[in-house]
Amino acid sequence: MLGIEDPWIWSAYLFSFGLALFCVVYGWLRFNEEEEEDELDG
Repeated sequence: MLGIEDPWIWSAYLFSFGLALFCVVYGWLRFNEEEEEDELDG
């Protein structure tokens, strides 16, 4: 498939696309949450 026969190369591609998809979904879900401001009284 596409001239790439090594399964490690395919796993690296799948991992990178999966991680990018996870980052997009995570950012979309967390985008509208209110930010909590922590004040440190030291």
